[in-house]
Amino acid sequence: MRTHAVPTLASAHGVECIPHAWGSAIGLAATLHFLAALPDQPPSFRPMPPLLELEQCENPFRDLLSVDPILQVRGKVQVPTGAGLGIEINRSILDRYRVA
Repeated sequence: MRTHAVPTLASAHGVECIPHAWGSAIGLAATLHFLAALPDQPPSFRPMPPLLELEQCENPFRDLLSVDPILQVRGKVQVPTGAGLGIEINRSILDRYRVA
């Protein structure tokens, strides 16, 4: 199923689409861009902006992998605006956690 089919089907049936992506700053950045492309949900009298599930446990691949970390401030997370997914990878973190 194509990526856009899921939110289209959800919207057609009045169901919220909340992607569950975590593990690294790369996945988080991709999820934020996906959410930014969604309309307010569900399509109803009182729609709300799409929700982001943001894990809070310690995770160096989420917290340190991006040169400019993706942070939650007052319940909101900004969509990265750099090239590509909007983040620059901190390669020293990859080296620190590399397994030979």
